[in-house]
Amino acid sequence: MPCNCFAYSNFFAEQKFPSFLELIWNGLHDTTIIMLVVCALIGLILNLAVPEEHAGVPGWVEPVAILVTVSIVLLVSASIDKQKEMLFSSLNKQLEKTNKRQVIRNGVMVEVTDREIAVGDLVVFNNVLQSNIPADGLFVSGAGVKMDQGALTGEPEPVSKGIEYEGESSNPLMFSGTEVKSGSGRMIVVAVGGLSFSGKIRAQVYEDGAEEEPSPLFKKLDKLAMDIGKMGLVVAAVCLICMCVIGFGVKGLLFQDEALDYLVTAITILVVAVPEGLPLAVTLSLAFSSFQMSTENNLVKHLDACETMGSATTICSDKTGTLTQNRMTVKGCWTPAVGLVRCATASSKLGDAVKAAYVKPAGAAAAAKADETTAVGVPVEGETPANKQALDPLGLGICINSMDESSFSIDKATGETKFMGQPTECALLKFAYDLGYDFNEVLD
Repeated sequence: MPCNCFAYSNFFAEQKFPSFLELIWNGLHDTTIIMLVVCALIGLILNLAVPEEHAGVPGWVEPVAILVTVSIVLLVSASIDKQKEMLFSSLNKQLEKTNKRQVIRNGVMVEVTDREIAVGDLVVFNNVLQSNIPADGLFVSGAGVKMDQGALTGEPEPVSKGIEYEGESSNPLMFSGTEVKSGSGRMIVVAVGGLSFSGKIRAQVYEDGAEEEPSPLFKKLDKLAMDIGKMGLVVAAVCLICMCVIGFGVKGLLFQDEALDYLVTAITILVVAVPEGLPLAVTLSLAFSSFQMSTENNLVKHLDACETMGSATTICSDKTGTLTQNRMTVKGCWTPAVGLVRCATASSKLGDAVKAAYVKPAGAAAAAKADETTAVGVPVEGETPANKQALDPLGLGICINSMDESSFSIDKATGETKFMGQPTECALLKFAYDLGYDFNEVLD
């Protein structure tokens, strides 16, 4: 039975999401944004100190417009990132509820989530559906168990697990985060959550805090902003020098009368050189891409990830449970009496086809046996049901020779079948159930 002496759940505290203000502050570190803010503030101060108009428009309008544009960029970017963070947090919580484990608690096999696993539980594992170890434990029973501990040790070779400690070749220690490569068995949980081996590693990673590397697009934008800033600074300096030479050297104007005007003109040139619309255009385009990808069930946590995903040419995906339903189905059966029987359609049940084959006339059964690729159809009207004794070796054999942790259940409301344990055995048990053999009744 689980031990309640430790008030500690099998849960890893996620990193704290940045607040809305923190996201805005992070956005202010962009090189283009910094250049725009600095140029706009300098231009605003000078235009307020020395008011002037351009085509009837006050000179302070352009710096204010730049600051408004920067504010829109920061608000849009922070809002979308915050929304995506909340969405991913909700999806992780839903995934946690659906990730079930089979444990033996108080002598009864129950299904629990990773968070509900406690010290003292007997966790059932195998190399198919229960391959990831959720907590630290000690191996207590099983056969042919080999673990991939590369995530912890970096060693690619699988490590055998046994009850007795035999050094590096075999030991009973099982660590959370490792994967079962072969075999099946049970382990008793000794450490969960932050007290487990992988929990301590994760806590150390969170404490160190890895910096995110900017995407290729933002690297190029930063370089472009720096190049534009340098070029604008050079042009503004050249113009200032030329105006000073012409005004003071050629025309003989007084320094105190024209120096400030020349400086304001040079700063205006520098402000104009910086593309204030570039950050807004990039942010809006990435936001549009994010929404378009979300309509295709492709979620991204940060806006710059849209550009990274857009550059991908090949996506490597695990087939089981990702591209398929992670559920096996028996589609064919061979018996000495009727030969090979297959499902007539994708939605038909093989159990019904087998029972139909056993009540066919002798000629039809012989023909089906001679041509083993032909599926037998629906039983002829008026014929007696299939002989139960003839199906006993098949149905009872499947139920008796299956592991006790393999089972399935049918939701009465939706009719959905849920497998628990080895997928091959679960598919065979479902086939036996369609034949009329309930494995629970047979084992009892």
